[in-house]
Amino acid sequence: TPLTPPDCDLKDFGFMPVEIGRLLDSGFNATLNDTAWRAGVTLWLKSWHQVPAASLPDDDRQLMVLAGFRKGIRAWRQIRQSALLDWVLCDDGRLYHPVLAAAANRLWDASRAWQAKYNRRVEMESGEWAIIRSAVFARDNYTCQYCGAHGVALECDHVVPVCQGGRSTYDNL
Repeated sequence: TPLTPPDCDLKDFGFMPVEIGRLLDSGFNATLNDTAWRAGVTLWLKSWHQVPAASLPDDDRQLMVLAGFRKGIRAWRQIRQSALLDWVLCDDGRLYHPVLAAAANRLWDASRAWQAKYNRRVEMESGEWAIIRSAVFARDNYTCQYCGAHGVALECDHVVPVCQGGRSTYDNL
């Protein structure tokens, strides 16, 4: 199974978390020659902006291009296994690095949570929600139903919470 979701797109993220100690203590760092190490790290960095993130195509010519390796396909095949140490082939036909995939999933989940929160705020400030809110505020004479304050910034709250099945209707706000 792929290690990141198919829609995991981190192209807008110009940074990639790297656990420096883990990298320096790894077998990848300890056993590679300089050429394979450079190609491997370049592939890590390039994989971050692939879709899905933390993946690479399982194609030697594409990998050579992504790695910036210009010594030809025979030379690439000599370092391929070292440069791709710890990458796994998944059933979608792409290569994934477990450590990078875990970092990508954390960032993707946080990004999606922020996007959902942003979308909810936009929804609240526009469209049908804005109409219902305005009607509720007018119904309540622009007065806070908790403390009785008038002429202050108001929030609209659910009588029966959404998590308990409450809906965003005029009678439940």
